[in-house]
Amino acid sequence: TNVLKPLITAVTHVGLDHMDQLGDTIEKIAFEKAGIFKKNVPVVVGPMPQAARDILVREAQRRHAPFWKPGTDLRREKRKSGWALSTPDGTLIDVALQLQGDHQGANASVALGILHLLRRQGFLIPDDAIRQGLSEAFIPGRLETLLPGLVIDGAHNVDGTKSLAGWLRSRPRPKNRILLWGMGHGRDPIANISPLLPYVDEVVTTRCAHPKAFDPVDLALHLQDLEVVLSAGGDIDETLAEVYAEADETIVAGSLFLAGAARSLVASGALAGITPGQGPYEEVEMLDIEEETT
Repeated sequence: TNVLKPLITAVTHVGLDHMDQLGDTIEKIAFEKAGIFKKNVPVVVGPMPQAARDILVREAQRRHAPFWKPGTDLRREKRKSGWALSTPDGTLIDVALQLQGDHQGANASVALGILHLLRRQGFLIPDDAIRQGLSEAFIPGRLETLLPGLVIDGAHNVDGTKSLAGWLRSRPRPKNRILLWGMGHGRDPIANISPLLPYVDEVVTTRCAHPKAFDPVDLALHLQDLEVVLSAGGDIDETLAEVYAEADETIVAGSLFLAGAARSLVASGALAGITPGQGPYEEVEMLDIEEETT
């Protein structure tokens, strides 16, 4: 990020992540993020803790970099007809976002700020092109519905699981929603999963093939004191079908690698013929065999 001189720099959020590399406090992480700022190059930032914003403002001022931030320069409002997004250079209304979750409104606001600042530099970017780009933007594994009753999300830190929790809170609650949870070593299992617990009925631990993935039994032991129905599953290859058959809605989360593994399984047809909430997967298979025999 520091090889070339950018036209615009942006920081969408600052949270407690990658602390082994960036630092163990919000202030330290914000300071490292500000390393992309360049002299006289405009900066656009999204919502973040005040302590982080203060550091970014200071570093931008030190480099004489114009600074656009939420509230004063970037405004957003979610309406029934879509998002209304504003910067000092204009407003877009009725913006439809394909990306799910209210936090994507904040990200879209930052994107609009970047595009409007590029216009000031001579780039011809029509409103229709911005609207189309925002409506078509897609990130695999980010609140992605793979099948009816199956949602994956790469949330792997507290900020991510809080965003996922907000999305779950806004949706109708199914009769039985199971969280299929797997994560890597080096993160706090309880802190990361806790925001999700009010919105799920059961947690089943699993893992993907990543070498840093928690063993499902060890992960369940870390979570055993939480007030939630909890069980240790196996690898995602065997557990996804079992949970999908049992739950009315399955949420796969905790790791981008886990989300990717679930995507691959669905693409390979691993869940073909299974209906959410149909009942135990093995029992259905045995019933089919008996029916064919008779």
